[in-house]
Amino acid sequence: MMKTEALQTIELLSLEVKHGRHELQLAIERDGQRSVTTLEVDESTGQQLLPLGPSEGERARLSLYTSWDPYRQVQYSSIIKSNRERSETHYFICSKLYADLIEQLRLGECPEVAEGDPALHAWPIEQKTSVASPNTYITKITRLMTASLRLVVLTFVLYIAWFELEGSFLANQGDALREFQVPVAATMETAQEQLVSRLNDHFVQAQGEEGSGTVIAANLSVEPEQSEEDAENPAIAEVIELTVGKPYYSLPKGYVALTFDDGPSIYTKDIVEQLIKHEVAATFLFVGRNVSKEAESVAYAAEQGMAVGNHSWDHSNLATLKKDKMADNITGANEKLEPFIEQPVTLFRPPYGSLNDRLSDTVEDMGMKMLMWNRDPEDWRTNAAQDIMQYFEQTDPSGGIYVLHEKKATLEALPDIIEYLKKQDLKFAIFQ
Repeated sequence: MMKTEALQTIELLSLEVKHGRHELQLAIERDGQRSVTTLEVDESTGQQLLPLGPSEGERARLSLYTSWDPYRQVQYSSIIKSNRERSETHYFICSKLYADLIEQLRLGECPEVAEGDPALHAWPIEQKTSVASPNTYITKITRLMTASLRLVVLTFVLYIAWFELEGSFLANQGDALREFQVPVAATMETAQEQLVSRLNDHFVQAQGEEGSGTVIAANLSVEPEQSEEDAENPAIAEVIELTVGKPYYSLPKGYVALTFDDGPSIYTKDIVEQLIKHEVAATFLFVGRNVSKEAESVAYAAEQGMAVGNHSWDHSNLATLKKDKMADNITGANEKLEPFIEQPVTLFRPPYGSLNDRLSDTVEDMGMKMLMWNRDPEDWRTNAAQDIMQYFEQTDPSGGIYVLHEKKATLEALPDIIEYLKKQDLKFAIFQ
């Protein structure tokens, strides 16, 4: 049986450096009760968090989890900064000590202090975790480890740069390693900052709270070899009609959408067949340069009633380009896709979820609709179907647009994902 965790959210209210100590003021919501406490984090993590604190009018929620990136050999976590119009997820490198603290908070091992309580005080973190004051020998060790990490990262970045000059990093587009093809930021003061930039190039995404759009019923086509009984009960999908002019991050409550990035691939047809078998539909965001090798998969997805959109020509970070280059990249993918779906491509999703005003304006000028997401199982990071499924089981799916990728583990998890979502009595949606 899955362990029930006590903690719902951790909101970062402020971050201050006092006498060399990095102190976080946190609002913690647990079992419907909100409490406030002040905790100290190590210097390395504190420096990473400093520029990510909330500005006026913003809220900042710390992720309840940290992750180990085996390819970059770093621990990282995230913070979601939001205002009334949009929210963005920023990733930062953190220490193992910070990861232990988050684990303790998530399991409810932090003393509660009622919000507004005059007894509010700083909880010495060394009493609960192994994080120590900067005056202790542990801090010295942490600083030594940080210096070592920077040297390792610098070596690693140079190694990556050599690979990028040689050509494509990976032949298997479905593998998470292909994400190293993210362009390096133009200027960085340190190798560690460069690595954080790469993490955010990959991960930064906007996550809205409310969706919109007109809901239109649509029937999926039925494979000829299906039985007469199956033919009488064709797969049902709801088509969400998007409009040009703003990114869409979520759906109304009661709806859910599966979207698949980075194809077409050797897994596209199998994914479509699993969707049809379970009588649901999904939206596929295809990369233009992949179409030549898997053109039949593009046509097959469209023929079976799946929505097809544009995920750029080459999966590069378009937000770093000039407007004319952005437009050329998107147009190139459209021109490659449209002969196989026999209709104009109107959906676009930016690679890595990397979005700025320049890209938003370009997409709007082209008359295309921006489809983002608000549920990310990070299936690109794992080769285990159960890891992907665990995310679904721990997240409220209602109103969710899930971003998934075309890879073996996701295909293996798909039947269980669909059955789980069906049990939640949700309507599956696709987009146009």
